[in-house]
Amino acid sequence: MVVDFAKRMDMGVVNTYFQKREEHRVTYKSGGRRTQVDYILCRRGNLKEISDCKVVVGESVARQHRMVVCRMTLMVCKMKRSKLVKKTKWWKLKKEECCEEFRQKLRQALGGQVVLPDDWETTAEVIRETGRKVLGVSSGRRKEDKETWWWNEEVQDSIQRKRLAKKKWDMDRTEQNRQEYKELQCRVKREVSKAKQKAYDELYTRKSTTDAIFALRILMEKYRDGQRELHCVFVDLEKAYDRVPREELWYCMRKSGVAEKYVRVVQDMYERSRTVVRCAVGQTEEFKVEVGLHQGSALSPFLFAIVMDQLSEEVRQESPWTMMFADDIVICSESREQVEENLKTWRSALERRGMKVSCSKTEYMCVNEREGSGTVRLQGEEVKKVQEFKYLGSTVQSNGECGKDVKKRVQAGWNGWRKVSEVLCDQKISARIKGKVYRTVVRPGMLYGLETVSLRKRQESELEVAELKMLRMMEGKRSDSPEPSCVSMKSDRSMGLPIAFRDRDSSTNVRSQKKKSNISRNQLDSIFQELEHKVITLIKNELKRFRKLLGPDYPACTEREVEDKEDLHSVREGALKITLHVLKNMNHTDLLTHCTTLVVTLYNGPVPSIICSTQ
Repeated sequence: MVVDFAKRMDMGVVNTYFQKREEHRVTYKSGGRRTQVDYILCRRGNLKEISDCKVVVGESVARQHRMVVCRMTLMVCKMKRSKLVKKTKWWKLKKEECCEEFRQKLRQALGGQVVLPDDWETTAEVIRETGRKVLGVSSGRRKEDKETWWWNEEVQDSIQRKRLAKKKWDMDRTEQNRQEYKELQCRVKREVSKAKQKAYDELYTRKSTTDAIFALRILMEKYRDGQRELHCVFVDLEKAYDRVPREELWYCMRKSGVAEKYVRVVQDMYERSRTVVRCAVGQTEEFKVEVGLHQGSALSPFLFAIVMDQLSEEVRQESPWTMMFADDIVICSESREQVEENLKTWRSALERRGMKVSCSKTEYMCVNEREGSGTVRLQGEEVKKVQEFKYLGSTVQSNGECGKDVKKRVQAGWNGWRKVSEVLCDQKISARIKGKVYRTVVRPGMLYGLETVSLRKRQESELEVAELKMLRMMEGKRSDSPEPSCVSMKSDRSMGLPIAFRDRDSSTNVRSQKKKSNISRNQLDSIFQELEHKVITLIKNELKRFRKLLGPDYPACTEREVEDKEDLHSVREGALKITLHVLKNMNHTDLLTHCTTLVVTLYNGPVPSIICSTQ
């Protein structure tokens, strides 16, 4: 397959052009098998730029795969400095003073003639020369387009204070002025970030998929709580983008108020458009495209939204009874007959203008369904009745639950995890980079659409368990480790930088905490070593005492021993328990009985519990 592809695309397999040892040619090694499966391809015209290609031993990019390195020399072309084209400042003619001065100078240059000369070239040159003298000429440099539409008073005040602090620091290079400037700089960054986020939130208000999902779920919950039926039909358009008639597109653009010059620009884009299809054996011949919108164009979604807005203007009801997002249409009603009638109206309105409703893919769902509610029919065929439907990427169920959606979100999170697992599980990559990749790739897929539902504790637990397992694997810990992870799905901290994925300052704090814990652990070890020595010494002394006690020439107790007996009563009782327990396990029954009898006779007071148990 690789050889066929290289031959078809006129490319060379770089690995085969250099003589190397076997160790520097093996790219896959597993289970005693060594083979070469990873290759680097290059156009034959660029083979002269390649000087070496080999396998780096000891470096693994993926499991069982080794890194293939290609060394090549590239010619870096110097960027030529473009010539600056000076332009006349014709825009100054908008000012009345400049316009009047230009008229006077032009009349003087033309000799006071009211009628222009017949030679247009001479007249045009006089006009251009007069404009350069009166209006001036630009430098030719392109003016930087600075976007200031999101600026507010807080941002402007912060920037002004930062500028003053910078001037103060430039005049007096002290540490205090520098610290003040750095603090104001960080504050300006925060203010700018807040202003941009607020502006983007206002821009996308009621334009995202989550708003449509939330509206549908709220409607379903209200009817479920009221024990009433809600009938929903999810309309599917057959080849929506490819069926838009061009004449209908121009008509809808003009009716929506689009300027005629923009309509003509779009018409020029679609006029005599031709395309090819790339397949396994190459590219097909060119063919004309006379209907539909361009696939992959950034303008096509906007044009399709204009068309759908105009086509559905006559039949569209107010939200939430009719919800549209691109070609995803939901028709809702309280009765089955009404939703069936609305579906027929939509079909006739769309098909009359060149679109087509797919009967096989259009589905019907009833919320809080009662017995014998029936189904919806379209063109004599029954519309498929379902208990769940994936609307805009989120699964809605007829019973109003979200358990299946949570499971699918967890699965989507694991799918995203597997795509970048080689990065997240690589111990050579810093935790901060892993955290950024995780929050960018994995977490959005896991949490998509869940802000529109009310999760139960069990469902929150499913999400939390999945995330904790991922984070443990990222940290190189086993999934059954009893140590809790640093981030939880329920914590607010998980929405920002996780504790394990902090910046450099936080990592310094973590290192200092680890250092303190190591110091306390070392102190604890020394204390227990000393304690072990003292306990062993105490047990040895008590064993010597018991040995003397069992001897025939045991002397009477002295006064000092009588005083110590009261102080060390509990200690000796503990040592006695240990001794009798060990004798019992050693099956020295005679010695155990003799020792117990002798101790009972010498005890003045209550008999220890261990002696009673041995008796």
